[in-house]
Amino acid sequence: MLPIATRKLWKRTLSWSRIKLVYTRITLTRYTTLYFFFALLNCIVLVILQGVTYADNNQAVNLIGGLLANANVEKGLLVFEGGELEKCNSIPGQPGAVCVTVALSKDKQGLASVERRGGKTELLRKRVVHKNVDLKAFLASRSDKDVDNDSDSEDGDDDDDDSDSEPDDDEDDDHRKEAIKDFEDETPANGQGSNSEIGTGEKGNSTTGGASPGTSAGSANKALDLACGYTLTWLQDILQDAKREDLVTLGFHFWLFSLAVVTVLNESLPHLGASLAGHVLGTGWAAFRVQSTERLRTNYLSLISGGACGGVDLLDGWWEVRRLHAIPILAVSSLVLFATAYLSFKLFRVYASQSFSRVGASPQIHRMYKLVLLLSVSLQLTGFFSIASTAMWIDKISHGVIRFVAQHIKIYLVAFAVTLVLEIPWVILGWVSVRRECRWKYVVFCGLSIFLVVISTLMFLSPLYVFIFTTWPFFATITVTSYVLMVLTSLLSIWCRLNFGKGLAHFLQVSDALEGVNFTPVYFSNDAEKGTAFPVKFSDTEKSPVDEKISSDFGYLQQPELSYSELAKPKLRGESVYSDANGMPVKLSSTPSLFKDAASTRRVKAFGGNHLDLGAAAGEDRYTQPQMPPRSAWSATTPSERPRSRDLTSLSSSGRASPTSMRSATPSIRPPSLSVRSATMPSIRAVTPSAQTQTPSVRSVSPASVVSRTRPGLPANPRRRPSDA
Repeated sequence: MLPIATRKLWKRTLSWSRIKLVYTRITLTRYTTLYFFFALLNCIVLVILQGVTYADNNQAVNLIGGLLANANVEKGLLVFEGGELEKCNSIPGQPGAVCVTVALSKDKQGLASVERRGGKTELLRKRVVHKNVDLKAFLASRSDKDVDNDSDSEDGDDDDDDSDSEPDDDEDDDHRKEAIKDFEDETPANGQGSNSEIGTGEKGNSTTGGASPGTSAGSANKALDLACGYTLTWLQDILQDAKREDLVTLGFHFWLFSLAVVTVLNESLPHLGASLAGHVLGTGWAAFRVQSTERLRTNYLSLISGGACGGVDLLDGWWEVRRLHAIPILAVSSLVLFATAYLSFKLFRVYASQSFSRVGASPQIHRMYKLVLLLSVSLQLTGFFSIASTAMWIDKISHGVIRFVAQHIKIYLVAFAVTLVLEIPWVILGWVSVRRECRWKYVVFCGLSIFLVVISTLMFLSPLYVFIFTTWPFFATITVTSYVLMVLTSLLSIWCRLNFGKGLAHFLQVSDALEGVNFTPVYFSNDAEKGTAFPVKFSDTEKSPVDEKISSDFGYLQQPELSYSELAKPKLRGESVYSDANGMPVKLSSTPSLFKDAASTRRVKAFGGNHLDLGAAAGEDRYTQPQMPPRSAWSATTPSERPRSRDLTSLSSSGRASPTSMRSATPSIRPPSLSVRSATMPSIRAVTPSAQTQTPSVRSVSPASVVSRTRPGLPANPRRRPSDA
């Protein structure tokens, strides 16, 4: 057991190591640094601007709440449509729903006054849009002849026939008055005056649209205040929805920054794509908020300020402030979108090349990996939009005015609460099960996908859900985006499931394991002529400490270029490259200077040790013809002293050396091969001394053909030098 001080020191060291790792990833290239700090600056600026907008909406809600504190305004569902504000006792369009107009816009007021001056009595039928069977019966009863209570009291001593008919008439009057009273108590219907518009008097002037002759000025003012109160209640509910939108947008900006951080730290293409798509949606929302603010201001001036509230601007100057705060959000979001698109493209070129150009990955693996990346992007987007849509719905039916008319509200809350809890593990299971090809986790993920899709589909059959969907554009946008992405994610997951067991999981596991130990992967280009689709300059990336150490200790080794660098034209080197017009080029590794002096004695005896100068500088050709010793030297030696056959010029009839001669040509001292794959010659096969005995498919050529092809003009057969004669 380590002492406490040692453990604390170790934890502190680990924390500094993590910080160093984060710093290394952020400063990997100039584009990663710009991307990270630009995302941070963007998050700070937009969060501040969105917070100011939220404060503006909250200020307006508090102001309206103070005005309605002392007003006797009954809570209910208010719907503004076609210039008319209606109060409904249930969801409009449902059986038993009654909606009565409580306020008119400025334009509708002029139309209603013209109709009243024309003596029309159909105003009530026009202004009550959603009527059920009971209301139709009530309107039919209004067409019967009116009963004059004064005349009834004067003719109280009539004959028995009249007395017999009076109970029936009184019974009809009682039913009619009771229906009127219940309707008025439930929904005071008046756009400009008192309850006399529905008909509380019995003088036949119930449809005049104004106060009855017995209505006092105080009652008219009270009714006018009531209509203004209904309009303010409607505006307060709209601003409450705007506050919910601001909170979702604030969380959205933090989520975008988290995606940027994960993109840089993990070099993740899915997070990079999700972040860019999120910026596109954020810019669209900012533009929509500016347009919705102007539309709401127009309705306010027509319905409230210029209508029910008698020309009084209760939110004096607030609309101008909100407009000034909404436009900068759109401007900043647009600028951020273009900058993020440019930086994302630069990072994509680097990350995509590293992901798709690794040695060991076949084209089939690349196709499956691209599909997994697309699924990962869809999961990231679906997770946020699903959670945001569910949270907005729960808050709406829990604190909005619609809760007063909603039925089965507890069932809705339970269903959406379960959905909200399951969405987080759904995203995690989808990410893990597909990448690791874990079948039982995928079964759980598939079950959750079916449950979420079915719940989301069934909600469109709910009248309450459809009503909120049609009257709240922001919620509708979030919901549609979430639903489409959820269905797309489910389909992509099924496609990925069909690729299980084809090697993708092993490839990703090996790649993650090598990256965990700071192993620098090797990259190559599949097309030697066209190169790669993502040409990136080598100067854009930094060398690892291991590469710098190798370069300093082994200067004779060439640093391999990245696979996504532009391919240069191959250059032939006389001492190491042998060309065959009918075959693949072969590259033989040169012996390092460390083992240069330990050459085989048999090579010295056979060729004199002068045919290949290993000490030549890079690019300098010092090849000389191999010199055979005179026959007298061979005859003077005993068979035991003679070296084994090195006759490389004796070829078979097929023009290929036998494996026996290749094995006999292997030096007795085999230095470790340090062959390096050159990015400038991607199609050249590296052959080490040990590979000559293990790879029989390597094409071997005679020294004569080598001399004739690499150094034109030299004789095909080796000759003796004059000094050897």
